[in-house]
Amino acid sequence: MTTLAYSGTFTPCLGKMLDATPPVVWHCPVGAAGGFLMGDFVVRTTGLVVVCATTVATQILGIAKEDAPSAAGEVAVLVLTGMTAFKIPVHHETVGRADIEEADHGNATYDLVLLASPYWHIDKEESGATVTVQQFVDPVGTVNGIVLATINYGTREVG
Repeated sequence: MTTLAYSGTFTPCLGKMLDATPPVVWHCPVGAAGGFLMGDFVVRTTGLVVVCATTVATQILGIAKEDAPSAAGEVAVLVLTGMTAFKIPVHHETVGRADIEEADHGNATYDLVLLASPYWHIDKEESGATVTVQQFVDPVGTVNGIVLATINYGTREVG
């Protein structure tokens, strides 16, 4: 089993577009309490982009492609559609379960959890409905390894 310490050191980013189209990037106005970093998952509240809660239970717009501006302004957001696969580490609180397993692929859904901005991971301990693993970046058995995941329909804002 390969051990990689990605959890807490890797920010989510674009992996690939599943349909080979260009990624969708929007420039969105930032809420007064923006307070997010590149790699944070963001939502829109009254039309303004803010960071997601520490556990995601709302409709996600995308991943911030830059830090929130210190004054009013806009931020580039990688919009997460049904075709956007992003890179993210897996994690599990129980020792020996944070590894990538064959059972993670395509049929298991998990929740996203924020460790500390902007370090998010897929929490294998919670079988939520936020994301689905589409492909492994690191080999099966890698602890805290990287996968490609998509946001599930009921949790994404766009497409």
